[in-house]
Amino acid sequence: MRRWLFCLIIIGCNQLQGQYYFNDLIANTQTHKQYKLLRALKVKKITATAQESANSTPETLLTEEVSTDGKRIIIYTSLQNGKTSRTTTQYELGKLKKSESNNKGVESTTLYSYNETGLPVLIQTTTKDTFLSSLTGEAHQYFYKQDGSPDYAYIIRNQSDTVQVTFTTDNQKLVLEETWTRRKKEIEKYYYYYNDKQQLTDIVRFNTKSNKLLPDFVYAYNEAGNIVQMIQVPRTGNNYITWKYVYNEKGLKTTEQCFNKEKQLLGTVGYSYEF
Repeated sequence: MRRWLFCLIIIGCNQLQGQYYFNDLIANTQTHKQYKLLRALKVKKITATAQESANSTPETLLTEEVSTDGKRIIIYTSLQNGKTSRTTTQYELGKLKKSESNNKGVESTTLYSYNETGLPVLIQTTTKDTFLSSLTGEAHQYFYKQDGSPDYAYIIRNQSDTVQVTFTTDNQKLVLEETWTRRKKEIEKYYYYYNDKQQLTDIVRFNTKSNKLLPDFVYAYNEAGNIVQMIQVPRTGNNYITWKYVYNEKGLKTTEQCFNKEKQLLGTVGYSYEF
């Protein structure tokens, strides 16, 4: 599964270092949309099976179990060493409130708080490494304009290192720019582009290797509003990865495939559901 793991590493690294608007706010909306769909369809279990080629042996990538009351989802992810990591998410009144994971002795807990309109205002993550005996914390505090669009945020690491994130929006409440500053010095900037349906299509930033603005992510959608393709440009080079997604008539994802720049298939994940 080397090629498939390469895909996962690339997307994981970009997401970890990526945009706060996308990772905190858009991802939160997508999580709640998926959760609402699973509850409406009374899904009890999801199994994701990874396969490099049609002739290779499928391997279970993860299983996702939904509790009877829908307040808890447990995800078991298969690791390279044959072990399994576990992530538990808890919901209250249809909102994600807590996420806990344990992977190779690293315990991580994330707490979510919302304002009266349901927008995230505080995301607090604590990470404990039992092997290194270290404890780190990070808080993302969001502030909104009167129209409900994001205004600015503070990213506070270990209660000391603070980055201010400022959002520029238009009259449709769409975020156009995201600017990071530390001690009044700009350290990063992202640009967001949308289609005529106000769906996010491009996340762009200055690529130091190419010395010009290039997209980190490019999205395409189907008529139901589901993402059917995502092109991802790694930070470390001019190569890119293309992900393609297929859904069934209920809106559940059934297949995702990963291709390299030469359009070679690197891996396929198939999803099955129990109701």
